[in-house]
Amino acid sequence: EDAIAELGYKPQTAARQLRTGRSNLITLAIPYIDHPYFASLAHAVVEAAKSYDYTVLIDETRGLPEKEEQVAQGYKNSHADGIIFSPLTLPVESILTARDKTPLVLLGEHTLDPRIDHVTADNVESAREATEHLISLGHRRIAFLGYLTEGTLGTGDLRLEGYRRALAAAEIDEDPDLIIGAAPQSDSTQMVSAERDYSREEGYARAQQILLLRKTTPIDAVVCANDLLAIGLLRAFR
Repeated sequence: EDAIAELGYKPQTAARQLRTGRSNLITLAIPYIDHPYFASLAHAVVEAAKSYDYTVLIDETRGLPEKEEQVAQGYKNSHADGIIFSPLTLPVESILTARDKTPLVLLGEHTLDPRIDHVTADNVESAREATEHLISLGHRRIAFLGYLTEGTLGTGDLRLEGYRRALAAAEIDEDPDLIIGAAPQSDSTQMVSAERDYSREEGYARAQQILLLRKTTPIDAVVCANDLLAIGLLRAFR
């Protein structure tokens, strides 16, 4: 122990992995590190991993297909014991074709398939409950903000379905004019971007649309597809 202290010796991770077959590393692959939802998610994963003596490596894919395929392939140059992956663009068949033997758990609603372990929230039910709450307060002209007019993030479609179910259960006719889209801005990568479409800036811009719409169409409440849209909306209303 004196020699270890004097020389500052540290065990060689690669050698230890060969002996135990484990690296005690988990890779978390998410689309956007700076998105509040994914930042909170990363924090939760890191805290949970600590209790099992695991270290978490975080990778940002930006929703790029080539980056997401690298994740599905198990990071050939790394030695993670497992991967937690939130895909944005890669279809399930591509994930199944590309994946190696590294344990993989998917997050989110973009790719749902019984052949891959998956953790997700019930977005239909949560949006239904949010809409029912507004209905219980007496609102009847309820708008939905966050339907993607091109492409999909999964959550937007599911939350719109919950909104529609709540209206139907309350026997409120759905008005297509009250479903406000969040149109993606195309670029050279042609990827669907939660950062661009489900942002505070987008919420602010769509609030202007809602305020103009109210001049001819009654609106007394809004259900937003995510928190950032809601924050932008509230700022514009204020």
